[in-house]
Amino acid sequence: MKLKQFLLQMTANLIDYEIRYQFKQHGIDPDNFERQLREFLEMANKPRGQNPFLKGTPPLSTNDAYQILGLKHTASSKEIKTRYQKLVCENHPDKHDKSKADFYSKKLQKIVSAYNSLKENGKV
Repeated sequence: MKLKQFLLQMTANLIDYEIRYQFKQHGIDPDNFERQLREFLEMANKPRGQNPFLKGTPPLSTNDAYQILGLKHTASSKEIKTRYQKLVCENHPDKHDKSKADFYSKKLQKIVSAYNSLKENGKV
């Protein structure tokens, strides 16, 4: 019984050592991991302009933008504009129940972001 407890304790110590080693390899302080995780999540939820990870990055790749708008890559600028206007009308939060307004608001933001991405890349 003592041998089993000893082996379990040694295994736990090795796992703890390995986790701490991996954390340190990636610049994470294992003693303050929870605090660092909370800070990271707070920072990740900031808007694009205030988030240091997202500053200067394009809103969406062109592939993602076409996919969100439901278009092929060969779509003309007129097709893109028409599809954008149709999707904005269909997904506007004011046209749906208040219980679903949050969902449609986020969906509308994605559509607008996709259109702006194509616009910035000169596709529209």
